[in-house]
This record gives sequence, structure tokens and C-alpha cells, in this order.
Amino acid sequence: MGDLKIFSEVKDILERILKAPFAENDSIRECDPSLLSLLHVSPEVAKEHAYEQLYAVPYKDVAECWRRLYTESSMWISLDMVEEVVERIKSIKFPKSEGRSSGDTGLAEQELAKIIEELDRAVIMVGAPRRRDTIEEIFGKLGHLQLCRDENSVVLDYHFENENLDKRETRRRKLSPKLEAIYTSPIKGLEIPHRYPSKLVPDPPIKFPLRRTHNFSLEEFQNQVELDHKKDRRKGPLPFIITHAINDWPAFHDNLWCNPRYLLSKTLGGRRLVPIEIGRSYTDSNWSQKIITMKEFITTYMLQPPPTDSIASVPKKKEEEEQHSHDNKPGKYTQKNTSDMVTHSKPKPQTGYLAQHDLLRQVPSLAADVRIPDYCYSTPPTPETHTANTESSDEASDMIMINTWLGPAYTKTPLHTDPHHNILAQVVGKKYVRLYAPGESARMYPRGWDAEWGVDMGNTSSVDLEEVMGFVDCESEGEGQRDECRRKDFLERFPNFLDAEYVEGVLGEGECLFIPRGWWHYVRSLSPSFSVSFWWD
Repeated sequence: MGDLKIFSEVKDILERILKAPFAENDSIRECDPSLLSLLHVSPEVAKEHAYEQLYAVPYKDVAECWRRLYTESSMWISLDMVEEVVERIKSIKFPKSEGRSSGDTGLAEQELAKIIEELDRAVIMVGAPRRRDTIEEIFGKLGHLQLCRDENSVVLDYHFENENLDKRETRRRKLSPKLEAIYTSPIKGLEIPHRYPSKLVPDPPIKFPLRRTHNFSLEEFQNQVELDHKKDRRKGPLPFIITHAINDWPAFHDNLWCNPRYLLSKTLGGRRLVPIEIGRSYTDSNWSQKIITMKEFITTYMLQPPPTDSIASVPKKKEEEEQHSHDNKPGKYTQKNTSDMVTHSKPKPQTGYLAQHDLLRQVPSLAADVRIPDYCYSTPPTPETHTANTESSDEASDMIMINTWLGPAYTKTPLHTDPHHNILAQVVGKKYVRLYAPGESARMYPRGWDAEWGVDMGNTSSVDLEEVMGFVDCESEGEGQRDECRRKDFLERFPNFLDAEYVEGVLGEGECLFIPRGWWHYVRSLSPSFSVSFWWD
């Protein structure tokens, strides 16, 4: 199928959807009619009006009509771009002996990224209400462009060699220089490899190890959490690691997610957008978010060596910072908070993290690579310790919420607690985890209300666990006096924290961690890491 035909089909899809009258129950009708009249004559202006409303109030309070207006405007802008591409391709003079598709690729490459950016921004920024399926259909069509087919052939004919992955079948084919060039990074001298860099961080010492079990059935899992609860009703179910839990996932068994090129092939050559976090932790003052292409995220953050000082983040220059809404702070920790901006910056020393993002919903073809663990259909008992942190929220209580976590070594999630049970599945790499029971909440020193950002941070500890690990867990010669001073200063601020009991462990590839509702947990990547979390009540 030639590129002209593909773009023409995309044009037909957009025209059919956009030129049909709005349904009677469509919330977009709540917008001023004068704004709606702008959609087909000046969609950029309509989009700007919608954008202003997105950041006028906390995201949860944004009326759906503005999200609809933003989505509709983006689709009209995309239609204008597609129509221009169709006309330009038609104007090209081809020799009769040549098929039209041979000359279409150059134009497709020039405009493809712009169209994807416009549509993906609507998906990430506002969820594309009423139009998500249509946008996914359009992305599917664009994947058939000659350029995308050439890029995908690099991955489909290749499985990387790795003799250390449980003797799973490996196969490698030699690629032509032309196809290899497709996956050359924008960073000079860097080609996108077939796997992420090797482990960079040594495993920390484990003093109070998590219990480990072998691939429980659902019945065994339910029996175990009930048994734990009976032993200590105040503490309730205990966390534990389940080994060999995702052996049937194509993402793990077939080594798919170990290969950066595979992820690029699933995201239209890496042109799909993703929201990422910049900085050491969302609790830091210079933490920020931005939207970039998947290819830029992989080449800038996943394949680069870690910063010289990987613990302390590097402050950004003012002109490099993203624009944020006052709602853009943890507690509203979703893709909906990211700035409406796509950056094309040079590599920076900060850590970048694609954290707590529903990538499987944004890119449905990736969802086929995982399975919802049966454990998510269990009903763990509730401990007798009642705190605000152990009570389930009303949000989507009957749903399984899935998020992905992709980042290099040294990415971390600070000590916090969630109002849901959690199965954290480790597909690629390793993570260190430490957990504290809900009964230790008073010793966690919750942050409480953040007046500056207008966000309840009661689910996040004021304690920087890396500070604790620096002077307690690490014994370095010649620094005893210095560590003692640090310890004394810490105890003045958090006198009871070191009395809290905890368990810890290293979550390896193919393993799952059960985190009961209300348990405080800290997570740090020991290597480039790809994880999936499943929340349920």
C-alpha cells in the first residue's frame, strides 16, 4: 500500500469523525458556540482556549468539555496537516514505470512526527475523550507507511543474543547497513543497541530480607495472605516476592522488552510521545515533568551513562525548565499533569524516568506482551490498624489499574504508601525495595499538606531514605565521625524513624512483589529497569 493511499485513508477517517454533528450528550456542547465555530476555521485558537482552562484549576476539577475541545482542536489541526501531505504527494511527478510509493517516503518522514505529536498530545494531556479509539486507528494506519515498515523490519528479523537469560532461545540475523542506519541515535556516535546497558549499581546489603515464594497459584496466594493476617491482625497481610511469576509473559519469556528497538517499533519508530519525570525524586524542589518522544527518552536517558553524581540531581538552567501548572506535583502523579510541550533537547545529566504511566493503554499493542496476574483477583484481608493511609480510595475501586515504570539505573520512588494492593512485576533489570508496615506510619513522618502546591502529601514520608542508608547501612573507613554527626542531625529531625521495623530485598527479572495496601515502600533501580504495577482493591 503506497503512502498516498495511507494518508488518504487517514484523511477520510478524520473527515468522517470531525464533520459529523456532535451527539446530544456530548459534553463539548457545554463550550461557548463561538469556540466551537473556530474548530474548522482556526483550530489553533480553539486549542489555546482549551489549554488555558486545563491549567486554570487542579486537573481533577477541569470540566470534560475543555478536554473535549482540546481533543477536537488537535484532530482538526491534524486533518489540516494530513490534507497538505496528500496534496503534496499528488503534485509529485512520477515516471510511469515507477510506483507512487517509491517517492512518498521522504514526505512521510517530514510530516509523520508532526501528526503523531499533535494526536498523542491529546491522548497524554487530556485522555482524548470520545476520540481515543479513532486516534489509535489512525496510529495503526500510519504504522503501514513505508518508513515505519522499514523500521519495524529491523526488529522483526532480530532477537538479541544473551546467554545468561535462563537459556531462553536466542537468534540473531545480520542486518543490512541501510536498516541499521534507521536506528542510529540523534546523539552523535551512539547507535541504539539491541539491549539496555549492563547493571551499573551493586546490590545493597540486605539485613531483613523479604520472604520469597515460588510462583503461587491464586488459591495459594489467598491462603497465604489470610494466614499472615491471622498471625498478626494488626499488621495484616505481609509483603513477599514471588519468583518465576511472569514466565508466560511474551515481554519476559521472548525477551521483547529487553530490546530498546522493539519498544521503538511499537511506538511508530519511537515517534510516540511519553511523559517523563526529570530529577532525583518528586519530593525535590527542582523536580519537573516534560513530554518527549520515546526515541529521545531512550537515547537521552536509557542508553547514556548515569550522571557523575547520581544521587544528587543537577539543577537546570532557567531556560531549560518546563512550564508547569500548580497541580503538577506528586499526589496528582499521572500523565495528565505533564506540560503541553514536546522538547527536543540535548542530553542532560539529570535522571529521566517514565514513571507511573499507563503506557499499555496508550500503546495497546504492548498490552499483548503482559498478563494480568491472577493475584489481582484475590481479596486480602484488612488489618485492624486503621489509618488514613490504609483506607481504600473511592477511585476506580472495582478496576485493576495498570502502570509502567521505565528508567535507567538510579531512578527512585521515595518512601510512600498507596491506597491499593499492588503487584509490582519486574520484566527487565533489578530494583531494591524496602517496606514498612502501616503500623509504622507515625514513624514515617508524613509530609501532610503542601501549601505551596495545594496538594496533600500525606502519603509521602519526609525522610530521605538514601540519607539513612548513607550513614547507617554503608560502613566506610575513616568516616565514622562524619557519619555520627549525620546520624545525630537526622535523629534531631526524625527521632523515631530508626526504630521502625522494615523488610527489604532485590526484585529481579521475572519476579513479582506483593505490596499490601497501606505499606510504606521505597524503590530504587539498580540497572535500567522496566516494570509493570497492578493496583487493585
